[in-house]
Amino acid sequence: MLPTCFGVLNDNSSHWSIPIQLDASYTKIYESITSLRIPEARTLISQDKKANASNLIYPLLESYADFYQLFLNENKAEYSRMYPAFEQRIQLLEDGPKQSPYYLYSLALAHLHKSLIAVRFNKNLEAALDFRKAFLLFKANKKAYPNFTPTDVYYGLMSTVIGTIPKGYQWMANVLGMTGKISEGNALVLNISIAKMLIPINVATKPFLCILILS
Repeated sequence: MLPTCFGVLNDNSSHWSIPIQLDASYTKIYESITSLRIPEARTLISQDKKANASNLIYPLLESYADFYQLFLNENKAEYSRMYPAFEQRIQLLEDGPKQSPYYLYSLALAHLHKSLIAVRFNKNLEAALDFRKAFLLFKANKKAYPNFTPTDVYYGLMSTVIGTIPKGYQWMANVLGMTGKISEGNALVLNISIAKMLIPINVATKPFLCILILS
């Protein structure tokens, strides 16, 4: 069993044809990112990509790095320079094997990163569109792979966020295909054993709290 930035790879996951290859180096990179040692993480990514440039873990790790840097720094010049890369990475991830549970999952994460940065820089319409894409991708992955538990954390959190929309505006979310209840969202998150998550629940929820604060 290997802990990952997505949750856990169980022993029965070996039959999945995944575009993301995981090893010890990626854990080190992810820890550098979440410890806000972003330059160090970028150096490690650059070094590792030389050995396995086709590994789609790297676009996702770069998405995490850009997300942390832009969300925390709020630097408009950096935003103008770095924001287009989110869409470029999404296009890379779209070329991954579609038969893997990581396909929709990684795409959803990339759209979620893009959405949260758009919120941070007051691009609210673009943020809403990418938030919707992320939610529907997580929802589709949950349906296709109901036992793939990494999906539950983000799908549950997003369902909870949608459940906080005032009743008078819920119809707008429903029209966009986004329905969620706080109780159901919380249940999905709480079903995940915190001991099996590389990302603690309190860390995973921070971006969603930011959505509520900024909206």
